[in-house]
Amino acid sequence: MNGQRAVPGSKEAIGPREARSSPCRLNGCFHCCEGTEMPLTQEDVDRIAALGFVPGDFLVRRDGWLQLRNTAEGRCFFLSNGQCSIYPDRPEGCRSYPVVFDEGGKNALLDPECEHHHGFTISARKASRVGALARRLRRERMERMSPVAKRQDEQ
Repeated sequence: MNGQRAVPGSKEAIGPREARSSPCRLNGCFHCCEGTEMPLTQEDVDRIAALGFVPGDFLVRRDGWLQLRNTAEGRCFFLSNGQCSIYPDRPEGCRSYPVVFDEGGKNALLDPECEHHHGFTISARKASRVGALARRLRRERMERMSPVAKRQDEQ
């Protein structure tokens, strides 16, 4: 793609060769894009907004978290014809999936809810990246939950 943006819904929107050969793509699975509660960093929001999307259309705020919005059909706002329409610019959590952190936030693991988790591995690099993402998401949430941030949101 040479740095160019893919047209949503086009074959290029699904990303590089590695993504097309992932267990999910090979099986036509997009289960992780259904009923998603994918958290977003502020950087994710800014990157997606720079594509021309209005944040209020693609995100919801819940208890200090920013999350991808689901459509009325219960699917990710960006899922189109079984493909991610913003694949090259997708959120960091989507990039790392199916590697997630356990409930205690101490161990990286493959999400057992992913039907194809057995086809993935967790590298030390990816585990470290997911850990850093989890810490960043918590820090950003705490900043949004601070009394000062709440007053600014109300104005």
